[in-house]
Amino acid sequence: MPPKLAKGLFITWLVLLIPWVFMAGLSLMFFDGGTTLEAWAGFCSVWMYPLMVGMVAIFRKKHPGIVFLPFATPIIALIIAPIVAPIINSLF
Repeated sequence: MPPKLAKGLFITWLVLLIPWVFMAGLSLMFFDGGTTLEAWAGFCSVWMYPLMVGMVAIFRKKHPGIVFLPFATPIIALIIAPIVAPIINSLF
């Protein structure tokens, strides 16, 4: 991967953290319709984004292809949500 492309994509991810700060609090509105699997998938997707960007920041020098990792956030959220939802729902 060309270094300029990797750097440009990483800067894009960082810039997208700015609106994330304002939208993260609104992600609790996913649960207005109840604690469904879709609500948990959306919630996990929103809150995993900064984690993915942090991983890119740490590992991008050694593995430039990792800049594509934040694209996988919705897929990973769909995998994690069915695991997290029953655990959280049993607590409440």
